[in-house]
Amino acid sequence: MGVFKSSPVRGVPGVYTIGMLMDPALGRVIERCRDGDRDAFEEVVDRYGLQLLRTARLILRDQALAEDAVQETFLRAWQRIGSLRDEDPGPWLNRIAMNESISAYRRRHRFQALTERFGRLGGGKHQVSSEARLDLAHALDQLSAEQRAAVALHYYQDLSVEDTAKALRIPEIREFPRRLRGRIREGIAPRARPRMAPQLALAGALVLVAVAVLAVRNPQVITVVVSPIKNLLQPSPSPTPQPFICGDRSGGTTGLSAQLTAIRVAHHAEAPGFDRMVFDFAGGIPSYDLTRQESSTFVKDASGQPITLDGSAGIKLIFRDADVQGVAADQKPNLPAVREIAQLGNFERVLDYGIGLTSSQCVRVLELSSPSRLVVDVMTSTSASASPAPTPLPTVPEATDLGPFSCQDRGGGSETSPAMRLTDVRVAHQAAGYDRIVFEFAPPAGAAAHLPAYTVSRQASAKFVKDPSGMEVTMRGSSGLRIVFHGASGADSYTKSRDLTPGLPVVQEVEQLGDFEAVLSWGAGLSRASCIRTLELSNPTRVVIDVQTP
Repeated sequence: MGVFKSSPVRGVPGVYTIGMLMDPALGRVIERCRDGDRDAFEEVVDRYGLQLLRTARLILRDQALAEDAVQETFLRAWQRIGSLRDEDPGPWLNRIAMNESISAYRRRHRFQALTERFGRLGGGKHQVSSEARLDLAHALDQLSAEQRAAVALHYYQDLSVEDTAKALRIPEIREFPRRLRGRIREGIAPRARPRMAPQLALAGALVLVAVAVLAVRNPQVITVVVSPIKNLLQPSPSPTPQPFICGDRSGGTTGLSAQLTAIRVAHHAEAPGFDRMVFDFAGGIPSYDLTRQESSTFVKDASGQPITLDGSAGIKLIFRDADVQGVAADQKPNLPAVREIAQLGNFERVLDYGIGLTSSQCVRVLELSSPSRLVVDVMTSTSASASPAPTPLPTVPEATDLGPFSCQDRGGGSETSPAMRLTDVRVAHQAAGYDRIVFEFAPPAGAAAHLPAYTVSRQASAKFVKDPSGMEVTMRGSSGLRIVFHGASGADSYTKSRDLTPGLPVVQEVEQLGDFEAVLSWGAGLSRASCIRTLELSNPTRVVIDVQTP
């Protein structure tokens, strides 16, 4: 285990952060970096690159700019590597990445774009003159850099209060210039900052002066500038009631990085009766899958061990490119339908939750904003507004004792050293009524064979997250399976295609998602949601996944 130590925060007297001393192996890599070893520095890049990219992307909201910021971060880190002491370089690199990202954000000609917006207002007879634009530019010039950043990010770039504060690294905003919510939750402790409320109030006042100047010359400015502010202060309208659906759901925003900040559960007695689960997010609603199952037994990521929640049926929720902070890992509300909510896994920005239900019920999913939240309603009474439940796939009788198909996640094996080596991946249709996926393994020279720990997770879409880049990939089909092996790798042993497109009745595509630090992950795109069966075979060591076909 690492040794922790405290160190002062630069520029903030009396404030300390908690850092972790490097393990000996990492310490030797850093020492080689100090000696000018570029190969050693590439190891640092591989170790921290994904983490820094996510930090930059959260601030910049632009993949290309984030990649540029990370490159600049590592360039500066290489130039300053001699200043790094015997401490884990992660926090040091994060500080550089945050500074570079915010600097990049401020270089995006935000004020030129703001003035150009006023120059395009009317599109006809209500054109804003060059003199009017100069008046606005002059008013903006009276603001400090941080005040102008707050105005540009919030009023022109349309970022929320929370996202504006993240970009400016302000831990709390109380006025903007009116009362607004704003508590920023981040994975690191926020840096102490001077009180920003007076500065933000002054920024808002000066912008209003600029708007008044422009309004004298062009009244249309009032409509264009004030409308976004009015929309911000007014509560969002209630969503249109949606029907309950007896099927799986998927949605959210692909590529959006978000953090789960709370899970709230309550019963609603109004007709039709339902239990409501609210998943609160900072930064928007990430891509998600909701999958219903006829059992309350789930598979834990990444151990692969089964876990049975209260109830007799279940729902599995998968959030991609998401993290969680300050949320209980297990809740037992014991409501009429929702009995238990448990976190199943949080690995490489894939966040899984299992929900135990008293019985299989139809659901309704709502995506709401201001604040961002995903609402899942589970029916507690029969209603005519619900769509009919889909006919479940029948279990195909087998001539041999291969076991039944199950419409739930599976797992097994054991995470034992050394890591097993992937040697083959095969996909074929079997006339008995299923498509078969085979993963074959071999032990390293001189080691005994064993089955690596694995999980097979069903999901309601063919969208997956690549490890370790965190980028999303969409495979062929409408549903999917995510297969993760712990204690396995194919980097040096698997030489065949890592993207198979067999086009079988159900299995449409099988692609490698990641191979990083002995965690090997693959995805399978399916033409439809199907039940599965797993087999563990030896001589040679294989994990077999059978996917039921119509």
